[in-house]
Formats: sequence, C-alpha cells, structure tokens
Amino acid sequence: MLAALVDMLGVGVLGVGVVVEDGQRRIVAANPAFVDMFGLDLPAQALAGTRLAELAGTRLAELAGPARGATPGGTELPDGRVVEASHTPVGPDGGRLWVFRDVTEAVAARRALAEHDTRLAALSALKSEFISVVSHELRTPLTSIASMVELLDGPPLSGRDTRTAMAAVLRNTERLLTLVEDLNMLANLESEGRPGPGTPVDVAGLVRDAARAVDALSPRVTVVTTVPDGPPVDGDAKLLGQLMHAVIGAVASLTTTAPVTVSATVDAGGWTIVAATDATEPGTSERMLAAALPEPDASPHRRSVALSVLLARAIATSHNGSLTLEQEPAGRASITVRLPV
Repeated sequence: MLAALVDMLGVGVLGVGVVVEDGQRRIVAANPAFVDMFGLDLPAQALAGTRLAELAGTRLAELAGPARGATPGGTELPDGRVVEASHTPVGPDGGRLWVFRDVTEAVAARRALAEHDTRLAALSALKSEFISVVSHELRTPLTSIASMVELLDGPPLSGRDTRTAMAAVLRNTERLLTLVEDLNMLANLESEGRPGPGTPVDVAGLVRDAARAVDALSPRVTVVTTVPDGPPVDGDAKLLGQLMHAVIGAVASLTTTAPVTVSATVDAGGWTIVAATDATEPGTSERMLAAALPEPDASPHRRSVALSVLLARAIATSHNGSLTLEQEPAGRASITVRLPV
C-alpha cells in the first residue's frame, strides 16, 4: 500500500521526491517527482530493485549514504540546484522512507541574508573606527580656529595679521566641512549602499588615471602600473575613482624612495588590485593619521591617510568588495582591493 501511495505522489501533489527502500537498501518505489528532480532518464517504476547510490551523476551516494539521516543545508547537484534529504524508518524489515526537497531558493535567500549581515557588521565596525579617526582629526582644525578667534578677540592686529588669522580660520573651516561630508557619505554607504543605480565602470581606466595622478603629485615617488583591460564593474564611477586614488596615494605616503607598484588581475570572481611598496617606516596609526593623501595644492580636501583608507574600505564594501592593508616584517606594505564584476 505504501509503495502504491508513493507511486501516486507526483510533482503536482507534493513537489518533493519520495523513495521507499527495503531493509537491503533497494528501492521499492519512487514517485515521478524524484525522477524529475534528479533528471533520471527512466520512469519511476524502473528504479525498483536498484540502490540510490547506484544512480550515477546525481550525488545521491552523498545525499543518502548509510550514515546519513538528513542533510541540513542541502547538497548541491551538478546543475547547481540544492537538494535536502531526510528519511524515516518504515516497515518491520528496516526499510526507509526518503523525502527529497529542492531548497535552492531557500539556500540562496539564506546566503544573501548572511552576506547582507556580514556587510552590515563590517560597516558597523568601520563606522566605529571612522568616528575614532575623525575625532582625532577634528582636534587640529578646532584648536586652530579657537586660537585664531581668541587672537582676533584680543588687542587690535595689523591688517596683515588679521588677514592671516582669517585665512587660517577659513582654511580650517573648509577642512571641517570636508569631514562633515565624509561623515555623511559613510552614513549613506552604511544605510543605503552606494547611491543610485550602478553603471558599467572601467576599472582599468580608473586605476591608470589614479596612478598617473599620484605619480604627478608625489615628486619623490614613482608609480609603476601593470593593469590589463578587463570587464567593467557595476558601480559608482566617482566613488570608485576616489577609492583608487586613496589606495595608491596611501601606499605612496609610506615611502620616500622606493617605487609604488600597482598591479591588477581579473578572473571570474572579479578584479584584484594591489598597490605595494617597500615602506620607509611602518604604517602605524599615528603615522597614517599624520600623513596627508597626495592632493593638488589648491584642493581643500586634505584628508589624512588613515581617513582616506577608511573611506576607501567603505566604498569597496558598498560595492560588495573588500580592502585589506598588509605590512610584512621586512617592510613591504600593500593594499589589496577586490571588486566583483
């Protein structure tokens, strides 16, 4: 009776594959949904007498091995679908009733949720580090502004001294506004991801442009690039351009004599961009806070290397990528960026 019931259960009834084994682990009955699920080129009735592990190319040996009672999370089939299996003892001879479920969509949803949670956790940690760095950077402009205001509020100054004090106030005010913009950008990247719909971005072109800019702005450092052409990245061109400039500029700030090498490779997983150099001194937190990213003299955006690297990491994370800074004991320093295509 059980075999007859199993034979009646098709895709339209349960949407799951059902198999009954006897005590010798031979198939007694299977439903059409099982045959369809595993793409078997024979009718369900023809499976009687065979073993699950004998069905080649289906990974059923892994799914339904003798020590397996269930496969939490599922097993990936050759075609990419994920199937979950479980069994229940039936009959007096030690037989088993197997149920196979296609959980591809559920697994994909769990993976997406896990990736989203990982991204949020990374951004949350980044925000804490960012606030620490910004708090440090706020001290210099605020101290300068307070000193200049106190000076202006004191005995009358000469016209030249007044202009100098006001210029210092204006310069440090612009720096504070830049920090506010950076805070807003980080908050937006954390809560909403990159702004607007992504567009195809020429990563190779951005890396080469950033390398040329840093090379021109760093007279004592030579930037050597080895960057092939490759597929575009879906993203924000302005943010990715800022990311590349920050990465190459940060590495350039760690040396005064050695060249900076910028290399890139691309495969099915995406782009890997590496900027490296023989560091003159270790890139400690203090040094990265004190050093400024190479920028044109007229630019008011004088971010420290520490702040620039944090922003770059946030941009990479918002594009589902990553950024890592590594320093070897011998002095070799590198920043690696990975971006999916």
